[in-house]
Amino acid sequence: MQVIETLKDGLKRSYTITVPAAHLDVKVTEKLVEAQPEIEMKGFRKGKVPLAMLRKQFGQRILGDAMQDA
Repeated sequence: MQVIETLKDGLKRSYTITVPAAHLDVKVTEKLVEAQPEIEMKGFRKGKVPLAMLRKQFGQRILGDAMQDA
């Protein structure tokens, strides 16, 4: 992760944070694996939903959570 200060004006500060995509992908996968046993989806037994389906269904929400954690 790289943090760059882009604005320094008195009390105002602005930062640009760069997180590698590989790091975010690992975090997203960890969160999906953590949530997998609790998720129920029609056509699958509880906890048996494939990760690809979970990523498709919840990917954007989990990505937001992973970005907050990173």
